Amino acid sequence: MSTKSLPPIQPIPDLQSSSTISNNCHKSNNIPDNYALHYLRSVGHEHFNNKETATVELQLEGFPNDPFYIHREYLVIQSTYFRDLFQNLKQSDLVIIEVPSPETFSDVLEWLYTGNSDKFYDSMTEYNWHEIWENVEFLGLGIEAKTVCMAFYQEVIDV
Repeated sequence: MSTKSLPPIQPIPDLQSSSTISNNCHKSNNIPDNYALHYLRSVGHEHFNNKETATVELQLEGFPNDPFYIHREYLVIQSTYFRDLFQNLKQSDLVIIEVPSPETFSDVLEWLYTGNSDKFYDSMTEYNWHEIWENVEFLGLGIEAKTVCMAFYQEVIDV
């Protein structure tokens, strides 16, 4: 069985320029959000923190030596924070943000790319669960991310 190499991610029309994503559809081309997200996550492992395919360099406030190489498409479809940020952002290759827990941001970002809830769950400990939750809330992530966090809380923290 041979391994197939997937092509670089192509921007989904209207995700980068859309100021709102309403009715679970992209206005100009009627691509449902869940379909677009499924596609993005299917190639997410190839694009997570990949400088070659990234559209933006992201730095966390106070951590200039640990950049993330991100793709707007992955973030605007899942995060109200990033949707608002990129809506108001002029063309830029560098974005600096401040998050509640820089130490756990990478785990949240990887989940946004891959949707691997098992790995996201396994990244949590009784010591960092709350910090991950704060990032999920701050970034305005949806019910899927919150469900993973709450499952960890119910199974490990609230025993």
